[in-house]
Amino acid sequence: MKQTCSNWTLPKQWAPDGKTLKPEQHLEPRKVEQFHALGLTSMGFGGLPSEHAYYKVLLAQDRSGECQTMNFDAPPLGKNGFFSITTYGADAYVHTEKFALSSRKDELKANKDGSYTVNFNCGEQAINNIDVEKGWTGILRMYKPNSDQQIVNYAKDVEQPHG
Repeated sequence: MKQTCSNWTLPKQWAPDGKTLKPEQHLEPRKVEQFHALGLTSMGFGGLPSEHAYYKVLLAQDRSGECQTMNFDAPPLGKNGFFSITTYGADAYVHTEKFALSSRKDELKANKDGSYTVNFNCGEQAINNIDVEKGWTGILRMYKPNSDQQIVNYAKDVEQPHG
């Protein structure tokens, strides 16, 4: 059995029976490489639906382990909503002691304008610094969004870490 979304068809194993896929999820049929499979597994297989949580994969163009930075506005989250960034090694496992930051634990410090700057391997003095190793990836997890559509639109504009 296949389910359809927009103008293309998904194989059954990509969409369980009874699960409706939405065009705004921007899913496209593609060959899943091992790298992507590991990354998706590290996000949490299946995850929560986007009306409850949204996951943005962080994949810097330069994954050498050199200093990388990303800036973003606070996500549009509802009451008790929070967000976190977790990083993984090239094998999709955690390898550093300081691998994540969360707004729920007040670990993430906001900029004066309310936006956030997160640094990766930029040193102890850098705001919101996370230690990463060569070949790293990360996940920006956002819980309790104001709305499904709002969080999907927001995530499109979140920049990837860059030098």
